[in-house]
Amino acid sequence: MLLLRYLSAAVILTLLVVAFTAPIQASSHESISPGPIPLSDEEKRHFKQKGSITMCIDPDWMPYERINDQGIHVGMSADYMQIFESRLGFPIRLIATKTWSESLSFAKERRCDILSLLNSSPERSKFLNFTTPYIEAPIVLVTKDDVTYLEGIPALGKRSLATPKGYIYEERIKLDHPKVNLITVPNVHEGLMGVSRGEIFAHLGSLYVVANEIQQYQLSNLKISGHTEYNHKLAIGVRNDDPILLEVLDRVVRSVVPQEHIQIRRTWTSTRFEHGVDYELIWKIILSALLILVILLYWNRKLSKLNNQLKESEDRYRTLFQLAPDGVLVHSDGTIRYVNETAEKMLNAGSDQELIGKAVLDIIHPDSRKVISKRLKELQRGSGSVAPLRHKLLALDGQSIDCEAKGRRITLDGQPASLTILRDLSETVRMEEALQSAKESADAANRAKSEFLANMSHEIRTPLNAILGMAELLCESSLSQEQAKYVRIFNSAGESLLGLINDILDLSKVEAGQLKLDPLPFNPVDLVEDLLDVMTITAQEKHLDLFCRYEQDVPMQLIADPTRLRQVLFNLVGNAIKFTEFGHVAISITVRNDQDGKDPSLYFEVQDTGIGIPTSQHEAIFDTFSQVDATITRRFGGTGLGLTICKRLVNLMGGHISIDSALGRGSTFRFSMPFKELDSPSSDHHAQANKLHNRSVLLVGGTKTSSKVLQRILQDAGGQITVAPKANITDIADHELIILDASTLDKRTFQLIDQRPDRQHKPCIILGFEEQEEERNQAKALDIPFITKPYRRRKLFRTIEMTIGHTASHPHTTHEKSEHPTEQRSLRILLVEDVLDNAMLVEAFLKKTSHQLDKAENGAIAVEMIMTHAYDLVLMDIQMPIMDGHEATRRIRTWERENNRYPMPIVALTANAMKEDEIASLEAGCDAQLTKPLRKNRLMSMIAQYSRSNTP
Repeated sequence: MLLLRYLSAAVILTLLVVAFTAPIQASSHESISPGPIPLSDEEKRHFKQKGSITMCIDPDWMPYERINDQGIHVGMSADYMQIFESRLGFPIRLIATKTWSESLSFAKERRCDILSLLNSSPERSKFLNFTTPYIEAPIVLVTKDDVTYLEGIPALGKRSLATPKGYIYEERIKLDHPKVNLITVPNVHEGLMGVSRGEIFAHLGSLYVVANEIQQYQLSNLKISGHTEYNHKLAIGVRNDDPILLEVLDRVVRSVVPQEHIQIRRTWTSTRFEHGVDYELIWKIILSALLILVILLYWNRKLSKLNNQLKESEDRYRTLFQLAPDGVLVHSDGTIRYVNETAEKMLNAGSDQELIGKAVLDIIHPDSRKVISKRLKELQRGSGSVAPLRHKLLALDGQSIDCEAKGRRITLDGQPASLTILRDLSETVRMEEALQSAKESADAANRAKSEFLANMSHEIRTPLNAILGMAELLCESSLSQEQAKYVRIFNSAGESLLGLINDILDLSKVEAGQLKLDPLPFNPVDLVEDLLDVMTITAQEKHLDLFCRYEQDVPMQLIADPTRLRQVLFNLVGNAIKFTEFGHVAISITVRNDQDGKDPSLYFEVQDTGIGIPTSQHEAIFDTFSQVDATITRRFGGTGLGLTICKRLVNLMGGHISIDSALGRGSTFRFSMPFKELDSPSSDHHAQANKLHNRSVLLVGGTKTSSKVLQRILQDAGGQITVAPKANITDIADHELIILDASTLDKRTFQLIDQRPDRQHKPCIILGFEEQEEERNQAKALDIPFITKPYRRRKLFRTIEMTIGHTASHPHTTHEKSEHPTEQRSLRILLVEDVLDNAMLVEAFLKKTSHQLDKAENGAIAVEMIMTHAYDLVLMDIQMPIMDGHEATRRIRTWERENNRYPMPIVALTANAMKEDEIASLEAGCDAQLTKPLRKNRLMSMIAQYSRSNTP
């Protein structure tokens, strides 16, 4: 019986072969066509409204399709379109393009409804939807015939691979094989010709297309050398804003029967068969079939064994399916077919029978049904997987479950179905909610800390304003020696408290990530020299030399954050002066590039001859509130925040800070700061070269380090420098310029200078500290310039130039610039301040001036006074009762606009020191801001800006 069964099968096989080899007449389309597809009323209205379906194609992609010389669409796709058009009952109209790229552009711009034949991709899915594929073909590699077999695209290595521009391979290969040397060509013909000429190693294309090209153009030196992991799955691309057209075309595509597919492929991809039947071939096939039957009998037992193994494998996979940690659903046509045990438990089902047969949307939470319905349609239309999606399930008991679902298209019992994996995210969501809650709590705590620090800063600065202001006024008054000492003590204590407040605010802003850099153009040398001017008094009290040295290549105009740079240097120089009893404090500036010669950085060194720091403490000193030991705090004071802030600021600027120090031999702090250089004209210090023109210069006295720095400065200016510890008559007579340190001066030195017969032609300059009154007076008596330390380089050279260029008959100015103060006019000033002590302080500052001061206790009173009186300047406190300064300023600016008044200057006074506070004041309409505690010189400088007379 089994043999008879196989013989029957052989006869049927033979008949099929005969039928396959028999010619198929051109009229077979009509005999096998299932006829037009039914359309709903809505679909009919839609197509009637459209009139026709516009189509773009690839104009040169045979045997799939092309536009011939008569402008007619021909090829496999054209034959299919005739079938589709007959099934639809509506015309499909060709819109001719010159290239495939132009066709894609037309589709993107909605200038055609469909693209006839293409693969789907994520990029194309942005403007197209796709029907079921209706042509499939492998993608192969074509090379010259002397190339051995290639096992896929990776076998190419770095050799060139061509593909037509705009084809799907370009997108996929760039994603899957980024190292391949991919070359795009205008079309398939150009790519194959490039391979034939040896310009390109391989061409990637559809088997049907490249075979057609090779045959048509007789490219006998080419061959198909390898396969790839890609396959054409070609479908109709439909504009994604026309779902009705997509649905109808998909039905049309699926209506094509196998005989129609075979006829079209025979027409375009193989040679036609001759009419008639080859009976000799049939007998050969029958004999071959009998031989196959014998072989099948032999293998029957083995097949039975394989079936058993397959059943065991199926059982194993079923077990894995059931025990999978994630829920698994298999569904088709929107109905659940299979579930595993995890899905049963997740959905609170007693058994799988409670879920099998239910609609998939029944287990989806109402909030997620719309998006899941769309995903199910995508899964049904597609052939691969869809991206994971988070949504909510609805358990059988009504409980909501957070989950993540990802699906894939599969085949179940020979029919298309979908596999969905569900991952329970309930615990993940709880953790995310807990983290979010913790983050919100941390943010609230951080805001509370910032508000607390800002409030404390304001509350402490307000009384400090009066304390430091009154101390400044007392210092200007006539005091006994003991009283002056007491004033200096409480002024110093107030300054220390102010420094602590500033340090804590800066540290809190850095830690909270609120401190932002503000890059501005500035001169780094001017910045350092200005800083040294500020630190001079403190250094001179300890008789410390304080100077700056820098290389000639240091740029004079660069972009960085000067405020933060000044803050770092202020802390480092302040510490150096504090912990140095004698000697000097020096700042050095150099420029260095990275290893590539790019991205230059300024490198700063702050070096002192102080007490030094043990090597074991080098890391700890940058920690918050850290000092070397407790005795340091008791002896020198300080909070231990300065170096912490320096490190944070340097890191924020993109630099690095380090220390080189040992106990008893001083300290050197080094840090870098990246910058961008500005193009600028030659600056003063670059123009100082050859100022001395080989003049002989004698340097007398000074510390070893300060002498070296001064010697280097003068050498850079072209001088011939001699250094001597003390002056003698021979040295003085032999040199054209003598620069003496005031620390080595005595009566004998002044006598040597005064008695020198050529003193008018060999001038002198003396460098000394501010408090060396006796030496200053002696220098003045001899008409010798006296420059106070630390001296600015520009001031030194200006004095040298004036000294060398003058004779005794043209005495030079030795101390002050011969400038007349700018003529100023009296102002009527309105002070808006609610704290009586602060109002009294400003009144005291202005007491000896010619300015008239009116006062208002709050913003509301100030607005009324401004409407009735004309003021030249308004000093506006910000935090006040009834109406604060910002609101008052806004009302004043509104009143000025409404009455066509010229805006009067308004300067904000505030104890809030944050950057955002200054921004808020400017946005409210203030012209500037002064931060409390007020300094008299800062206030007077601000007033002077508005009091300068307009007369020449």
